[in-house]
This record gives sequence, structure tokens and C-alpha cells, in this order.
Amino acid sequence: MEVVAQEKRGSIVKNQLLEGCQITKLTWRIDNFSRLNVKKIFSEIFMVSGFKWRIFLYPKGIRVDDYLSVYLEVVDDATAPVGWFIDADITFNVVDQIDHKKTVDHETKCTFKQRHVSWGFPTFISLDKLHDPGRGYIFDDTCIIEVEVSVSATSPVSGNRDQPADSSVAVHPSINNPLHLDTMDSIYSKAQSFIKSRSKRSFSSISDSSITVAGSSAQDNAGLVKGHFNELISLPLNDLADPNHESAMRESLFTLGNDLTSFSEEQIQQINRLKDEFPRIIEDWRDSVQVLDDCQSFLSNFEKTKNLLEDAVKTEEAIKGTLDKLRMRTNELEKELEAARKEAKQLAEQRQEASKKTHESYVIAEDQSVMIELKELEITQARDELEDLKAEWDSIKSHFI
Repeated sequence: MEVVAQEKRGSIVKNQLLEGCQITKLTWRIDNFSRLNVKKIFSEIFMVSGFKWRIFLYPKGIRVDDYLSVYLEVVDDATAPVGWFIDADITFNVVDQIDHKKTVDHETKCTFKQRHVSWGFPTFISLDKLHDPGRGYIFDDTCIIEVEVSVSATSPVSGNRDQPADSSVAVHPSINNPLHLDTMDSIYSKAQSFIKSRSKRSFSSISDSSITVAGSSAQDNAGLVKGHFNELISLPLNDLADPNHESAMRESLFTLGNDLTSFSEEQIQQINRLKDEFPRIIEDWRDSVQVLDDCQSFLSNFEKTKNLLEDAVKTEEAIKGTLDKLRMRTNELEKELEAARKEAKQLAEQRQEASKKTHESYVIAEDQSVMIELKELEITQARDELEDLKAEWDSIKSHFI
């Protein structure tokens, strides 16, 4: 696998007309697209809601071959206070420049925060479809990526500091509309069906105790380069992904240079190979860890949403049962008719509120459930890649240990 430098390409145009609707639209034009010889490219940095953002993509995909991968990233994470987050609705478009009706778009609701600074789609559009000369996704060797960003809550960097820290659920526009009985029953039935369909699904944890980033740096044995190198080569791959250890290994390989007389012929071959392959190994490891982190965050958010939905359905079920009994009683007991009607009215109002919450949770859960199959595929592929990288690293280490 060839590893090439990351580049910034194209230009960003910010469409101010949409800002009145609290939606910011960015257009990224990437010229000479077919000549790209980089693994990953970045857009210019732009500002939305007081944060610095950029778009990045993998022209040949990440982890999933033959697909274009597109992401949006918050770039000032290092200077943001602990506990910051941004709730946002994001729409990505790959524009068909011949027929705009065929533009490919994907939407997602997400929360940007520390360690989860980027969101996107690893399988946005197949490369065969993207490069099809009969379509307009690449026209005059130019590809146009559009991103629409609607920030619903931030904390604590931008002005919306009063927003609760756990406010990670966006409110659907229809939530606050008055609900009729038929509508409430429909929402209730859909929510129950959704919970039943997901009750047998379990999501395995993606956390891996071996995927950690160490904070200590390798010690320099008084300039003994070989000893230094032997210490570094004995480290696990996840430790070498730490920037300090990575830099130390790069320096060690550079310092060794052509003075390899103290190594065996087989070790010399492996060192020369390592000089070429080490950057690629580390980058692929980090990419795989990022995929696992993103998937874990998504599944964690989905579990929270599903729990909210289950609680809302239980609450509505209890209210609905009581309400039904009271309605039967009003038909049977004329003397209690007035009191029963008053109580029924109060319960109906309570159900209005409960049904709004149910609707809110259902809308979000339904949207998120679309992504579950894709995330599980990504998990499997990422795990396979990590296993391959571990095996490759063990093979290299075996020549020294």
C-alpha cells in the first residue's frame, strides 16, 4: 500500500444566504481530481458558529476499497476547554454537475467532542459511479463537495453556554406541533414496533484494551543508537503510535543511516523495509483506531436514544392504559361522568407531552438505525485490519526479539 503526503486542495465558498436559516452551506471545488496522488486531502479551514472546521476526504476510500470517503472535522480541539461539544445536523453532497437531481447526498446527526472531532461516511459513493464519464460527479476534472452544517447546541466554547451539557438530542421540527389521538396512537405503535425490532439486537463493545496511547517517551541510552533502536522495536504497536515514540523511531532509523554493520543481513533487510513502511503502518493503525472510536461513539449514542425511547413508551403505555379505563368508566357511570371527564382531560394533556417525547425519540432512533448495518461492517473491517497490522508488526519484531 503506497503512502503519500496529505495535501490541501481546492477552495471553499461559504454561502451566506443560508445562515438566516441557521444553516451554513460550504462548497468545496477540487480541481484536477483525476490527478490526485494522495491518500487524504483537506479543504481550507472555515468558521461556523465560532468554531474552525474543515472537510477532508480519502479519494480512494478508507478501510472500504472502491468508495470515496468524506468527513467533516473540528480543527481547534487542542485549544478547546475540557468537556466541549457541538451538536450538529450535517448534510454532505457530491454534486452531479450535469444533472443536479442526481446529486448524491447523505445526512447525519452527530455530536463533535474531544476524541470524536470528525464525522462522515466511509462509503459515500462508489468510485465506479464517481468516475463514470456518463455522469457529472467529475466534470472537466473537477469534483464539487457541498456540506450543510446546522449547529443546534454548543458548550462551552461558543455563546450557547446555558445549554445543558448532556443536550445531545436535536428536536425534530414536528415535535412541538399539536398531536391528535390518531397521531398519538400511530406514534405509539411505531415506537413499540421499533423497540421490538431492536430488542434482539446487541452491539458488541469495540473497546480494545490494547488500543491505548502511552504518554511516556523512550529513553536515550547515552547515544547508543542500536540500544535505542532495540528498545523501540520491542514496544507494542499501540505504544509506537504515540507521537513521542513515533518521532523517536523515525530519528533512530534516520541516525542508523547506512551504518548497519552491527546488524545481521536479515536484520538489515528488515530495517531498510521499516524505513519505508513505518509511516504507513503508524498511519493505518491510527486510522483504524479512529474508525473504532467513531463507531463506538455512534453505537453508544444509539443505545442512549433507544433507552430514552423505551422509557417514553413505558410512560405513555401507563398513561394510555389509565386513560382507556377512565373512558370506559365515563360510559358506565353517569354519576361520575363530570369528574371522570376532568381527570381524562388531564391525562390526555399528559399523554400529549409523553407522545411528543416518544415522537422525538422515535424520529432520532429511526434515523440512527439506518446506519447500524454500515457501522457493523466498518467494525468488522477495522478489526480485520488491526489483526493484519498486529500480525505484520509481530513478523517484523520477530527478527529482533
